[in-house]
Amino acid sequence: MHSPRQFGRIKKVLICKPTHLAQQAVDDTARMFMQLGDELDLAQANREHERFIGALLDCLVEVQEIAALRWLPHQVYTRDLGVMTSEGLILGKFKESFRDGESDLASKVLSDHYPIWEHIKSEDMFFEGGDFIYIDNQHVALGVGSRTNWAAARHLQERCRSVGLKIIPVSMDAKFVHLDMLFNVVAERICVLCPEKLPQEFVDIIADMHFEMIRISPSQARTFGANLLSIDGIRVISTKHNSEVNEALHNLGMEVIVLEIKELLRGGGGPHCLALPLEWI
Repeated sequence: MHSPRQFGRIKKVLICKPTHLAQQAVDDTARMFMQLGDELDLAQANREHERFIGALLDCLVEVQEIAALRWLPHQVYTRDLGVMTSEGLILGKFKESFRDGESDLASKVLSDHYPIWEHIKSEDMFFEGGDFIYIDNQHVALGVGSRTNWAAARHLQERCRSVGLKIIPVSMDAKFVHLDMLFNVVAERICVLCPEKLPQEFVDIIADMHFEMIRISPSQARTFGANLLSIDGIRVISTKHNSEVNEALHNLGMEVIVLEIKELLRGGGGPHCLALPLEWI
């Protein structure tokens, strides 16, 4: 197993096709898309996902697929399963019952090749991978809000301290599903963030770490403006509608791989949500 290297190239990811994707009105963002009136176009969602896979393969990223099951409508958002650490995978526990079973399935599929360092199952804990953002190789931002609670955050702080990772809890507005809607690191000392919806003390920490900050508004955050997938700190996958962020990234010297993603966003996630990194080079 290759340990996470925040600015190394992603070698391999876990993905799942949106074969049974269905909208769920479980948060403000999902409700906003559902209120637009149009039903999710599942065929189009699958075409978008194929293009996403193609972009990964073009970047020489290996793709491991997990089977899509009819009774698990949000499996396509594999990032939420957990996160890879130097000791192995941390698998989370989903708050929403319609995602029950995803973590156990991932454990069965991945455990033959990747050690499961932690599988959170305590009744008082909830943790999802979209809330776990590597700031650098020693620091992690952990969103605490809609899908990850304080019991899990305190547990992960203690657990990760043993491997030299300092977790910085970030209390966040529950209207935003995961931290990766409000904050995301795309390259060494470059991030996208929504300062209006993050604690000022956290924004100050990022500033003190000398990050170049691409700032987005709450409305941009709700449409996944920060939800980008960085391949290697040079190339990043974004969406066509995210034009202001894409231009800012380009001006900072990054190659932006722009995809037309509408239905997958409508379902509840952007590029960052669609892949769980397993190995780095």
